[in-house]
Amino acid sequence: MNIATLMDLARQRAKIRSDRHMAMRLELASSTMSFWRRGNSIPSPSHLISLCDLADIPPEVGLAWRTVWQAEGDAKSICIRIAEEVTETHGISLPSEAA
Repeated sequence: MNIATLMDLARQRAKIRSDRHMAMRLELASSTMSFWRRGNSIPSPSHLISLCDLADIPPEVGLAWRTVWQAEGDAKSICIRIAEEVTETHGISLPSEAA
């Protein structure tokens, strides 16, 4: 899962029609949503938990994937495996994509 997928799930499940409206809902600047969507930055743990709440997925899943987004080198493949296990353990089905 990447941040754009999580944002899309949050918008879909919370019936939020745009990133701008989601920014308002999370009390953030619209530019923050753009930075997240483009991968220029990632949400803080507390903002990620808010996105998970909107997406109706356990925060543990989102936080596991956040670790993937931060990981580099050999650690990234290990983090992906852990995040996939956490996602599966919680019975969450996510769209197939590259992490």
